[in-house]
Amino acid sequence: MGETPDQIERHIYEKRSELGENINELQQKVKTAVDWRAQFDQRPMTMLGLAFGGGLLLSMFFGGRQNSHRFSSRWSRDRSSWTMSIAPSWSHSKRIST
Repeated sequence: MGETPDQIERHIYEKRSELGENINELQQKVKTAVDWRAQFDQRPMTMLGLAFGGGLLLSMFFGGRQNSHRFSSRWSRDRSSWTMSIAPSWSHSKRIST
């Protein structure tokens, strides 16, 4: 412990300076990590894949067809309860000969 007060003060100043630089660098990394534009610039195909997958997932939840094109649903009243009957939407089925 042969350090003088001036040396201790200089050491503290240097460490404070290093910590400030580290904090600035960390802030830049965090901003880049959460910025979608920076991510797109670094990984365009990954971001396009995520956008496509997200759109597909959202369309499955919120949009699209409710029924298949082969079947239509009809609601019929059966005395006191409602039942759903499913019938083919075409009048006759096609047979494929092999």
